[in-house]
Amino acid sequence: MPEAYETRARNDGHTLNDLENILTRLKTALDRGDAQNADAAMEELRSMDGMRPSARELYFFLYNALLMGDTEKAAGGLDMWKILGRAG
Repeated sequence: MPEAYETRARNDGHTLNDLENILTRLKTALDRGDAQNADAAMEELRSMDGMRPSARELYFFLYNALLMGDTEKAAGGLDMWKILGRAG
């Protein structure tokens, strides 16, 4: 991870590990059909400052999928994010 982003993430009170942990909790909640924890994870994502553009795009993708009630699409997006290594 570029040092500049790492520094910025720390200054904003968030780290890449925070992002990965939130996405993991969101995926688990989606897999279990746990709407309350999925909503909480999305709220945490929304409140993160200094997200990279790719992470922000993922947030909007997830938000749209969940707004439309398509949890499978949201879970698939999270899987692709991890496969492509964009979270780490």
